[in-house]
Parts: sequence; C-alpha cells; structure tokens
Amino acid sequence: MLVPNIRVESVREKNIGAIIDRINVLLNDVDVIYISSDDYLLSVALTLAGLRAGKKISYFSEDEIVELKI
Repeated sequence: MLVPNIRVESVREKNIGAIIDRINVLLNDVDVIYISSDDYLLSVALTLAGLRAGKKISYFSEDEIVELKI
C-alpha cells in the first residue's frame, strides 16, 4: 500500500479568480484534492480548479470519505 504525499499550502488571495489562478499552479503535481475548509470561497475555488484540471476530488460526507472524478 502506498502512503499518500500530503502537502499543505496557504492561499492568501481574496477573489475567486486569483484563488483559482494560485490553485492551478499548485495542482501540477497533485492527484487528489481533499476539500475541507471553513472558507467556502476557497472550497468552491478548489473544487472548480480541480474539476477543470481533471483531478480527483475527495471530501468527507456523513461518516465516510467520498472520492470522485468528473
């Protein structure tokens, strides 16, 4: 079993366009994006950028981790 490489990044941009641009740079070497944030704008930006880049999106829902690729 492979252990995942986890990377935590800070995003300081304030508008959704700038956030998505910043995230697009960070997604180059990422396979799965786990969405977990109290900042709804950041969560939406992560989801949009991840879907645009064809990445798997993962999130926690009702006691289970859901992973999907659209």
